Amino acid sequence: MQRMYYILKDDEEAPCEDAVKGFETVRDAIALAAKALVPGVTGFEVDKVARDYVMSKGYPSWGSALGHSIGAFAHDGGQTLAPEKPGVDRSEEIHTPIEEGSVFTLEPSVPTSCGVVGIEEDVVCRKDGAEFLVPPQTELYVIRGR
Repeated sequence: MQRMYYILKDDEEAPCEDAVKGFETVRDAIALAAKALVPGVTGFEVDKVARDYVMSKGYPSWGSALGHSIGAFAHDGGQTLAPEKPGVDRSEEIHTPIEEGSVFTLEPSVPTSCGVVGIEEDVVCRKDGAEFLVPPQTELYVIRGR
């Protein structure tokens, strides 16, 4: 799980508009991916839902997977929610149908003029879409710096 905070600069009363737009894009991409994460879908398909949405908002495709399975360890192998990569054979990781009860991260990120915006939510695959393990972050947390 990862949360996103914006630290106001001394001369700011509100977060940078780009950070807010980036946060909303990442949050909404996670929500779409969570709805798509049902038994039988593949990691490639779930990644594509989020990645296509982020790119439709004018951001580039991020360089990593949307998410990965969580087991005994955070990165213990298994299925990945990711695009295909030229020269890398991970067809088993991304094209194997996902089973109900599988646990994944959903963690897209976008670059903004104010820095990179990223959130990680941890979810369980259920028949009607992903179940969040903790309530998802729905608004950008803002704090004032010293």
